[in-house]
Amino acid sequence: RGLFPLREVSVIGARGREGKTTVVVGAAIAVAIAHSLARLNPPTNRSVVIYSAEDDRRQYARKIAAQVSLLGTAQADLVTRRLLVPELDSEDMAPFRALVTMADRKPIGTGTDTALVEAITPLMQSDAPPILLVFETASTLSEAEEDNAGYRTLVICLKRVARALNV
Repeated sequence: RGLFPLREVSVIGARGREGKTTVVVGAAIAVAIAHSLARLNPPTNRSVVIYSAEDDRRQYARKIAAQVSLLGTAQADLVTRRLLVPELDSEDMAPFRALVTMADRKPIGTGTDTALVEAITPLMQSDAPPILLVFETASTLSEAEEDNAGYRTLVICLKRVARALNV
């Protein structure tokens, strides 16, 4: 039900430079401030985690700041507290950038989905638990060809996360 059903995976796809990230940031902000999105009202007091292996935090900060500049102070403060973008560019986070890799010419999950569930679970007890996890992940197919088998494996990993966290 809804635009982003709980425990499921919704895919937004288009060629590069078509505005997918801008749409995702707009949707994330709408959820963070509980603003109607496509005539659907997200629940209040919830947060969003954007897991991006494609754009770094600085790029996201600029994109978020551009949209937040259109909001009032109270809503901007909500976005600051409820829109989380982990830094994946550090060397320590390198193992978490790939959800799928290749073994014997077949795509397989890396186990990162399990690690992400463990890392995000404590957030589920916060005052504004995540309800939407955004994975900007086409590049996380690490060495896997971007084919149906690779994407199918990626979606399976994402569904494990969505169902384990009820997001």
